[in-house]
Amino acid sequence: MISNHLHSITTLFQDIRNDYSKKQLYLITSTFLLAIFARIWNISDWFSPYVDYDEGAWVVGARLLLQSKNLYTDVFFVHPPLFEYILELIYSIFGYSFIYARYLNIIISIATIFIWFVMSRKLIGSEGAIFSLALFALDPINVFHARRAVQEPLGLFFLSISLFFLTPYIKNEAKKPSNMILSGLCLGFMITTKYIFLPAIFGIGLGLIVLIYFRYTKKQSTVGKEIKPLATLIMSTTIGFLAITAHLWIKIPEKFLQQTFFIHIGRDGTGSFPSLLAAVENFNRLASTGSAWMRWYHFPMFISVVCLLIILAKVIFRFYNDESVGETKIFLTTSLMGAIVLCQFVSFLPRYYVASVPFFTLVVPCFLLTWRELDDALLGSWTAYISTVIVILIFIMLLIPVPFAPHGYDVTWEISTEGEKEAYEQTADYLENNDAEVVYSTNPTITALTRNVSTTGNYESFANLYLRDQTPEAYADNILSQNVDYIVFDPWFSRWSGGYGEINNRFGFKIKDNTEIVHTVQLERGGTIDIYRVSESNNSE
Repeated sequence: MISNHLHSITTLFQDIRNDYSKKQLYLITSTFLLAIFARIWNISDWFSPYVDYDEGAWVVGARLLLQSKNLYTDVFFVHPPLFEYILELIYSIFGYSFIYARYLNIIISIATIFIWFVMSRKLIGSEGAIFSLALFALDPINVFHARRAVQEPLGLFFLSISLFFLTPYIKNEAKKPSNMILSGLCLGFMITTKYIFLPAIFGIGLGLIVLIYFRYTKKQSTVGKEIKPLATLIMSTTIGFLAITAHLWIKIPEKFLQQTFFIHIGRDGTGSFPSLLAAVENFNRLASTGSAWMRWYHFPMFISVVCLLIILAKVIFRFYNDESVGETKIFLTTSLMGAIVLCQFVSFLPRYYVASVPFFTLVVPCFLLTWRELDDALLGSWTAYISTVIVILIFIMLLIPVPFAPHGYDVTWEISTEGEKEAYEQTADYLENNDAEVVYSTNPTITALTRNVSTTGNYESFANLYLRDQTPEAYADNILSQNVDYIVFDPWFSRWSGGYGEINNRFGFKIKDNTEIVHTVQLERGGTIDIYRVSESNNSE
């Protein structure tokens, strides 16, 4: 069996070598190397006050699992569990280190790029695959996630494999049940990484429905013949999801549903649709600040969404009267529209569009391979050329930060990443050198950087202060009652969550009234990380 797999891999590389010219192979190799560099550059020293919080939250969650704590009961947790389970496994094998989670995602991301290239080559052809590879591998949002200890790279990994097995059905080449089963299982696993990938499920489902209708109207197939593969895909997706979460639905269904869906998704989605109108307001606010975040992410994403919805709507309306438009384009265009529309329910933050980015990187090559195809399939004549220029400019704006700032959102804060890491390490060293056993920190990355210090099950400040139905005073009392030795305040947390100033102040006053400050660490970005000792009397109450 192993020899068969090795032969298949050898055959694959031989096919790729025969399929491309030397210049194209150099371009493909260069893209891979640049993508790898963008992911590994300065990875051990990269720390930024904006991006660290989520990493610390998920790494600490996995470490608490190692300490025999349970998610959703002992640990308040707002996402599905698969990434935490994999991190726990890695830590149980190699030992605990914060940086291992980043290494894991880099490996997953590089593997995903290769799978994406192989899949796109089958789905949209050899030339389109080169363009899709560049868009997918070098997209700043994908690079940003790949360098962090977050769930998105794992979700993209499963999405890539799912589309790989779904490709024969999309191209109407084969309808093997095994392909639909494997594709569905991967979609189910994808959802157990983070619900942010639900728009991808919606987009794929919508694309398949439109594809089936297209085949039916063209008398290429019957609805009955298409229903069975679709049903197999749905059942397999459900099985994949339950394979990871069934024990939670059986033991703690209310807590699991409440924490992962109603609290987190419910909050993020409230009042955000239709968010194109909200996006205009948000864009104006960001434009007035002149922040790097707006320049590199919000502006191109805002223009992309508006242009794509207009252009893709025109494409959809012309599909049924245009015999030259292939089934692959029908599926991909509809899937992209579905994913983008559902992403509006989540947030207009660019990183929340991660579920629609993969479809975008497949649709663009489909319609930009030749000028004639673009002219026929999209708008026609001079408007097609203008649209092409807009898309290319958007891509350039998205790509510019990669070679110069592959560390992602650091450009927003304009700080020294080495200085940030040094401050965190000084804080962690103080805690470990003073025999701290249990520490609560408003920034969980500080406790995540320690090796021997534990934390409380409700360590996640953002979720507990702003998502749960409890007062900041009650949250402070809960922390003080859990035998905490030290409490750490990072001024970043108050700055980042500035919209919750009153809540922050009430929480801080309650904590500081019952503790004493024992150490401070100066930050290059201004302010200090303050460490407070909790008295034994507070712990005993």
